Amino acid sequence: MKLDKLLLICIMLIGIWACEEATVLEGWGEQEDIILTDYIESKGGLSITFEALSQTYLLETLSTYGPYTVLCPTNSAWQKYFEANNYNSISDVDSLTINSIFEYQVLPFEMPLENLENGPMAEADTTIGGQRLLVDISQGLDEVIINTKATITNGNIKTWNGIVHETDAVLDPPVSTAKEYLLARPETYSKFVEFLDSEGVLDTLGLKYSTEYPYKLNQFTIFALSNEAMDTLAPRIEQLKEMDANYEAEVAKDPDYANKVLPNQVHQLARSFVLQGVDYASTMYSGYKRTIAKVPYGDGTMRMKVVQYDDHVLINDFAKVFFDVSDNVVQNGLIHRCNEAFDYLNESPQDLIYSAAPAERWITYNGAIASVNSKNGYIGDMDDVYGITNLEPGKTPGGEFEIRIPQVQAGRYTLTLITKKQGSKATITVDDKLLNFPGTEEDGSYDFAYILGNRGRVDNRDPNPTSADNLYLYEIPTSEVVVGEDQDYVSVKLKVTRINQAGGNIAISALILEPLAE
Repeated sequence: MKLDKLLLICIMLIGIWACEEATVLEGWGEQEDIILTDYIESKGGLSITFEALSQTYLLETLSTYGPYTVLCPTNSAWQKYFEANNYNSISDVDSLTINSIFEYQVLPFEMPLENLENGPMAEADTTIGGQRLLVDISQGLDEVIINTKATITNGNIKTWNGIVHETDAVLDPPVSTAKEYLLARPETYSKFVEFLDSEGVLDTLGLKYSTEYPYKLNQFTIFALSNEAMDTLAPRIEQLKEMDANYEAEVAKDPDYANKVLPNQVHQLARSFVLQGVDYASTMYSGYKRTIAKVPYGDGTMRMKVVQYDDHVLINDFAKVFFDVSDNVVQNGLIHRCNEAFDYLNESPQDLIYSAAPAERWITYNGAIASVNSKNGYIGDMDDVYGITNLEPGKTPGGEFEIRIPQVQAGRYTLTLITKKQGSKATITVDDKLLNFPGTEEDGSYDFAYILGNRGRVDNRDPNPTSADNLYLYEIPTSEVVVGEDQDYVSVKLKVTRINQAGGNIAISALILEPLAE
C-alpha cells in the first residue's frame, strides 16, 4: 500500500514538473539556458547568419556577457540580399561589409518588443555602430517593421545574455554622409548640390560628427530638391540675391530694415532645407519643424510647416514629398527627395515657453507642496523667470498640482514638459483632458523615472537649458492640445498616482506649447 502511494506521488510530481516545464517553454524566456550564439547556431533557419557572424569579431562578443539585442536575418532574408547585390553566397561578401551589417543590427542592451515605440529609437538607444533605427509599430507588435524594410517574423526570443528578433530582411548600414549621397546622384541632385556648395552648406552635410565638444554624431534631415525643382526655384534665388545686394543700401535708407530682414537671405534659403535632428517622413507628425536657418524677419530659428497625409507630407503648404522616395538613411541623418520646389515661411510661429518656477505658480492640494530645488533650469518664459520646481506629494499618493499658463492664442498645440529625472508617477491633463504620450501606463499615468535612457536630452532646443551643475534635463512630448477662443489660460494638472520609494517627487523645469500645422 505504501509503495503504491509512493508511486502515485512520484507520478503526480512528474506531472506537475512537466506542466511547469511546458509553461516555461512557451514564449518569452524559452531559451534562457543558452547564449545568443548557441541559439543562432542551433536554429536551422539562421545558419547563414551564424556563418556570417563567424567571420566577425562580434561572434566572440555575443558569446560572453550581455545584454544584447540581435536583429537576426533568416536564411531567406539573406537570399534576397544576395540577389539584390549580385552575390551567390555569404562567402562572396567581404568581412568589412559583414562587420558593418552586424554593427547595424546589434544593440548593446535588451530591447523586448513591448518596450518599442513608434519612430526613431531614442538618442541613447543606438546600435553598436552608433546608429539609430526607425521602428514602425503602427500595426501592433505582431508586425514590427525596422527601417521601413525588415519585419520581425519571430521576436522576443530570450537567451541567457540577450534577445533575438528574427527578421525577413538584411539591414544595409549607411556607408555615406549626406554630402556623399547627394554627390553620388548628379542626375537627380546636381543643381541642389551646386546651390548648397555655393552657400557653404554642403560641407556641413559632409560632417559625420559635430565640430564642438562633446562631438556627437550629427543628425540632419534634408529635403533635397531634384534638378527639376531647382529650376522652379531659380527665380526666387535671383530675387533673394538682389535683396542681398541691396541690403546695405536699404539699411542706409532705413536703419530699422536691419531689424526686419537678415543679411544673406540666399544663405538662409539654402539652410532652410535642412532640419535639426532625424525626422522620418513616414512617421512625421503634422507640425512645425526647426531648420538650421534663421527666420528672415527677426531673431530665432526658422520653421518648416509639415502636414501629414497617407502617402506623403506637404511642405510649407506647397510641395509634396512622397514616402516612396523618402527615408534614405545616411551616416549623419536622412534624405527625402523633393520633386517640387518650396520657399521658406515668411513668419515663424513661436513656441510658448513657460517656466515651472517659481514654486508659487503651482496650486497644490491634499497637503502636497511645491518648492524650488535649483536655479539651473530651462531658460525663457514670458516673465523671464527660470528654475526647477520640485513637486512633493507628501507621504501618500493623491497630491494634485496645477499651473495655469496665461496669454495663449487660440489654436492647436503639443505640450512638452521639460523635466529632471525624479521618482513619482502621475497623470497629466490639460484643460481637464487626459493626455497620451510615450511611456504612459494602462491607467494613463506616467512614471517620471522612465525618462532616464528613454527620453532625449533637450540640448538641441533653443533656448538651451543651463548646465552649470551638469544638470540633465529631458523632454516628455504629449498629444494634441486645443486652445479655444477667449480662453484666459491653459490649465496643466499633474495628479500623483504613486510615490516611488527611491524618490517621491516630480521635478519640472518648463512647459512648452508648440503650434501644430493646420
